[in-house]
Amino acid sequence: MKISGDHWSTVRQPGPIVVRFDADAAAEREHVGHPFMRRMAVALSDTEVTPERMPTAQALQTLQEFEEKLIQALEKAQVKCRMVMVVDAVGYHEWVFQTESSDDFEAGVHEWVTQLGRPVIPGGEDGWGYFDESLRPAESSLENQLDATTIDTLVSSGSDPAKPHRREHYFLGKDDLLNALRPLLEEKGFRFESLAEGMLVVSKESTLDHQGVKELTQTLSALASKLGVAYDGWGSDIG
Repeated sequence: MKISGDHWSTVRQPGPIVVRFDADAAAEREHVGHPFMRRMAVALSDTEVTPERMPTAQALQTLQEFEEKLIQALEKAQVKCRMVMVVDAVGYHEWVFQTESSDDFEAGVHEWVTQLGRPVIPGGEDGWGYFDESLRPAESSLENQLDATTIDTLVSSGSDPAKPHRREHYFLGKDDLLNALRPLLEEKGFRFESLAEGMLVVSKESTLDHQGVKELTQTLSALASKLGVAYDGWGSDIG
């Protein structure tokens, strides 16, 4: 049984986001078989990411070892599945599979999860929509995916979503444009944290309500776009 295909490509998206994907699957007009999507994500610590919150070279080596052991576990369990995508974004690393049986997949990865020694954030849905949308996303849809993954990571790590969290928000651009953005954010109740090397950081407390987070992301993205800078997402400590 072969889980990982021979033809893989890489695409970089705003965020920054790096997606490594099965090029054969991406070229299919209609996907046949493997109708269930299952994803496994791990959050990266501050020591495992660059200032842009992407994995360091050492972290990538460790993640590659995790991936090899994950594939070995699925092959050993003879799970009928296909790894179609690997995503690095905003301090997390995610493996995405399409499988014939969700139950068989979850049973097949159980030992790998137990032995990994760090929290794993699972997810899944029916169909190939997650794979297709991740490679050809509308900007708002991509932002929603990142918001949902960040919330899931915090909750899986012990955060109470109903409790106010101090969320840091990041903006990228030229310093003069970021300086122009700062007072507009302060008028909306955001607290200035820092501005250095083309990154503005502000903070504000809010709950981890999916709809509220989604609406704020849309508001900040639109405001950043008007001033010629980019909204680069948010982060929070476990609370």
